Amino acid sequence: MTARHPFRDGVFTRVTAVFDRHVCGFRPLPDRPAPLVPVALFDGPEDDDRPAWGHACARGQDRWARPNGSTAWEYHGDGLREVTVRVGWQKKKGDGAVCGFPVTIGDGGRQRLLDQIARGVSAADLHRHGGEFTLCDKDHVTHGDPELCLPHEDDEDHDGKKGKGDDEEDDDWSDLPLRQFRQLAKGGEPRVWPVFSRFTDDGKAELVGFTAARVVVAVREKDTGAILLTLQPAVIATPTAVTRPDRKPYDRTVGRVRIAG
Repeated sequence: MTARHPFRDGVFTRVTAVFDRHVCGFRPLPDRPAPLVPVALFDGPEDDDRPAWGHACARGQDRWARPNGSTAWEYHGDGLREVTVRVGWQKKKGDGAVCGFPVTIGDGGRQRLLDQIARGVSAADLHRHGGEFTLCDKDHVTHGDPELCLPHEDDEDHDGKKGKGDDEEDDDWSDLPLRQFRQLAKGGEPRVWPVFSRFTDDGKAELVGFTAARVVVAVREKDTGAILLTLQPAVIATPTAVTRPDRKPYDRTVGRVRIAG
């Protein structure tokens, strides 16, 4: 990096910037949320019917693209990798890269889930947790609830009325996470996703790292109500990332820019 001195013409400073991928977690800044999505992606043991997230995104499906000037998504081989994941329980073994469930980041709750999908994890979310969400000393085990993003017949909207069907215009809870993911898709902003390797015996997710991806398409699966997300791997650098040189990088998509000298 080369920068001109602000007060002396012709004087330049040269520094080296390093993309530090030794990410162990995130610490939101007072004026900047950590770009974490409170949904974990599955990256457990790989087999022929259910590839791990890293393998699936490297292999890719290249299913979607958005042609210039078009408002509709359609098939177009652009060479960019996209992988479809499911928010909720696994429907069948051959689902491919299976998305986990919303992880409890901060105090959790439905409204906080929506806010974190839209804006990331804030310092207020982690006030009771030391101000950070890290995997520094060991793999982090977190609570989660796959039902948070699934519709329910007894869901009530913010006015206390029973939710309507998926085909009707309504603001019941079952539609709100889907709408937030669609807003992410419209903005095209890459976000950071926790990755888990397994479920514990009591149903918790064991987090092992983080990866970055942008939402390309978000739809509702008709027969299960689960949210299907088409994700495109991306690279993101954020000053909210916490890095440690002794932690092995999980993948190459997440990090922070550090001035080396």
